Amino acid sequence: MIFVMPRNPVIGLVVNPQAGRDIRRLIAYASVFDNSEKMNIVRKLVMTLLDFGINRYLVMPEPDGIIETALRTLPEDVLRELDVEFVPIRVTGTWVDTYNAMWSLYPLGLLVRGLIHTMLLGI
Repeated sequence: MIFVMPRNPVIGLVVNPQAGRDIRRLIAYASVFDNSEKMNIVRKLVMTLLDFGINRYLVMPEPDGIIETALRTLPEDVLRELDVEFVPIRVTGTWVDTYNAMWSLYPLGLLVRGLIHTMLLGI
């Protein structure tokens, strides 16, 4: 199977500060991702995808500023290459933000199975 990269791929990035810390994880002694770890994941992801020529992102806004902080720590030359747009949702600081962001990304074609045109990543 040959994978052909779309001309202008877009990554939908949903980072929810509340995810990864729910009661099920705490009770089961499962791993818990704090916002600092999520910021590190975002940084690594952006840098890796940039190596593949992917620089466009549609991002869910969130009250803790995880993505903004991650981007601020990138080198200036990397920041100049990025095209980041926040989806227009009202931020509540709850699970509803993820739900609304997903529905905002759906009409843009970002909820496609596989890597056909775009990719949606949840952190």
